[in-house]
Amino acid sequence: MRLVFSVAASILVIGICSLAILYERFLPAWDESHFILGSRQYSSLAEQGGPQYYLARTQAELAVALAFPEPKIIFADGETGPGVQFEFGPPMPATMALGAANDLDLTRRFARWAGQGFRLLHIDSVFTPQADLFIPDSTSVIGWRSFGSSPDRVAAHTKAYVEGLMSAGIYPIVKHFPGHGLTPYDTHDFVGFTSAPPAVVEDHLKPFRLLTKTPLTFGIMVGHLNLDQAAGFGAASDDIMGRLRQDFGFKGLVVSDSVNMAPVKKMIGSEALFTVASIQHGADLILEPISPKTDYNAFRTAKQAGSLSQTILVKSHDRLAELQTSVAKLREIRPPATALWIADGEKLGWELLQKGCVAFGRQRSLEQTSSRVVRVGEAELSNAALESLEPIFKRKLSDIPEFHPRSISTTTSLTILYWPGGTGRKMNEPWTSQQIAWLETAREQNTPVTLVIFGNPLAGFQLRSFENVQGLIAWGRSTLSCKAAAAWLSGNFVPTGNWPLE
Repeated sequence: MRLVFSVAASILVIGICSLAILYERFLPAWDESHFILGSRQYSSLAEQGGPQYYLARTQAELAVALAFPEPKIIFADGETGPGVQFEFGPPMPATMALGAANDLDLTRRFARWAGQGFRLLHIDSVFTPQADLFIPDSTSVIGWRSFGSSPDRVAAHTKAYVEGLMSAGIYPIVKHFPGHGLTPYDTHDFVGFTSAPPAVVEDHLKPFRLLTKTPLTFGIMVGHLNLDQAAGFGAASDDIMGRLRQDFGFKGLVVSDSVNMAPVKKMIGSEALFTVASIQHGADLILEPISPKTDYNAFRTAKQAGSLSQTILVKSHDRLAELQTSVAKLREIRPPATALWIADGEKLGWELLQKGCVAFGRQRSLEQTSSRVVRVGEAELSNAALESLEPIFKRKLSDIPEFHPRSISTTTSLTILYWPGGTGRKMNEPWTSQQIAWLETAREQNTPVTLVIFGNPLAGFQLRSFENVQGLIAWGRSTLSCKAAAAWLSGNFVPTGNWPLE
């Protein structure tokens, strides 16, 4: 009898072990990676059951990621214009120039061109475009990375950009749900709290809502944002994820914003808690964990303890499998030769500036204005950009003095170059109080002022009603932007862009 019990017990143990093996190996691979690793973590997490996901921010990081064996999927920020991280083609104007041009076919073609560039680098997915609204009186870090402030315009251009990227073989990740324009806070350092009324929140949600109703394949990044002081934030927020998964019915891939940002450490106190909460609420990938092994172990522990919903995990597994299938198909789309891609970019960039540069005020040629030229900020320009501008002013730009109002009479007509960097000004405060006082007095005296805005577009937006001011928004420091500015100053360029800000 003892022998029978012993045999039965052995069979039971073997059966349980076999079920455990089946659970771990043949049922959905819930232990596949849920982490997009930053460069410091590329080799720190050995997981089975799925591909590795890598984030590359520079060419050097990309080279390391590409050296790892398959299967892998490589992500990048994917932004063009000022602040671009992969400068391997002609520098382009800021994204807002597309909103100013308001030509959906141009946006689609531009996104296709950008996507082809990332395919040439063997990047699979990018965290772009931004479906965030730009609010003129906000200090938001989104700035001119947004298409503009109209929900309908932003929605239309976001959709066109997604279509363009996919036609080039790139998997798009739209950001930052539920809308970074809702908050003045920089979510690298603070949670993006907002107490905006429901109608305003709905405006910011609208681009995402409209996009999720399309049949397009794409992912969404959830920013470190908080609606009306609700519990939790970002991907770890039941409120925010509930809107995306339940209210919008979004069944696609969801990525958290970077865990390697201050809000996770300040508000959650543990990135492992953030990871588990995010996956429980329906996120699929956690971006840039600081301690991936710790996060992974916390995830496994929560799963084995039954505190993670089996339904949630199965759905996440299916979405990650769909990501892998989509990327494999998109990789079949071959980019053009590099030389042809660069030549196409030069033509496309110039077309964008022709349609997207914004002129305002009474237009006069440079000869009709002053030879007195001043600058705001530092000229962060390439040699080619400098060469296109310096002949216009017949001097080196390094010799142009800063705009110090106290040293210039308000009856002296000026040409002011507003450079991209070095101003130290917030987005919604482009001018110092002394500069504004000078400009207001110059308006009263009808003193002609010419502005060329290479940096913060609000430096021009704020002065549109000044009758004595003529200006151009050139959308960045690229060589193409400088050529456009030189042509405009010499009276040979009439841009047709309209303000994408309300």
